[in-house]
Amino acid sequence: MPLTFRQAIPVLVASALVAPAFAAQEINLSYRWQAGDKLSYSMTSESTQDQTAMGQQSHTSASTTQVIAIEVISVDENGNSTIKQKTESVKISMTAPGGIEMNYDSEAESNASAANNPTIASLAALDGSEFTVVIAPDGSVVDLPDYDDWKQNAMTSATPDQKRLLASAPDKDALSKNIEGTYKALAGKTVKKGEGWTTEMRNEFGGGAAMVFTFDNTVVEIAPRSGDKQADIQTVGKIDLEAPANPNMEFKITEQKLTGKSTYSSEKGAIISSTGSMHLVMAAGMPGASPMMTMTTDQHSEMKLLSFERGG
Repeated sequence: MPLTFRQAIPVLVASALVAPAFAAQEINLSYRWQAGDKLSYSMTSESTQDQTAMGQQSHTSASTTQVIAIEVISVDENGNSTIKQKTESVKISMTAPGGIEMNYDSEAESNASAANNPTIASLAALDGSEFTVVIAPDGSVVDLPDYDDWKQNAMTSATPDQKRLLASAPDKDALSKNIEGTYKALAGKTVKKGEGWTTEMRNEFGGGAAMVFTFDNTVVEIAPRSGDKQADIQTVGKIDLEAPANPNMEFKITEQKLTGKSTYSSEKGAIISSTGSMHLVMAAGMPGASPMMTMTTDQHSEMKLLSFERGG
């Protein structure tokens, strides 16, 4: 039976009261795991790189897929989670300049091409890697307690090509900053819809070069979904380049655009999906002169929760 005007008045009043309350809803955007929790994620990346140097042009494209398993070992009184992260599988497909194609699949019987390209070899070395990380509620890396043992064990079982890569692997502090790129995406506190916060990530390279990523994050929606309180987060980023000291060569970023979005689950206390896109143009040349080289990179990445098991 349709509502009469008199019956509709209480409904309209109730809606008017609930709407502002929901708009002001809050959510605790922190890693809130329990000891024994187990999660697995798929992480995919599609990228292209076009380079022009001395009148010559080259093109590279790559596609990678990793499956990462996470087990929560313990959570202390400050909310810091000690987790064990393991790379369960790696798939790589790359087209190098000249149209040369190389592929690697950790689950395939033959991966002879892995040693033919340093990039593929370095990613292939991740297969089966396992290490312990202490993560703060906002995703900051507090410690890598088994870093030394991990590197020693990796060196013991690595191939000669992998050993050369591991020998030049980043130190503990630099690796911590790199790992933060995966986890440090949350506010680590209770926020409202429309509220924002800033996170940073630092990737270090050889010769003192580094890229510093700054991300401005904003909660654009808080909503109940299938009994789970979730938050949608929108991200806009910026890259600052710390080039190696070289008085004869100048490196700079001439174009950039970084965007992303992710969804946080209160039920699981973690991000359950995220996507990101990057457009970056870099130039290098003599100071004050036209660039000798330009490099354009476009990348799209996606992370998705595959499984979740609540611990005791």
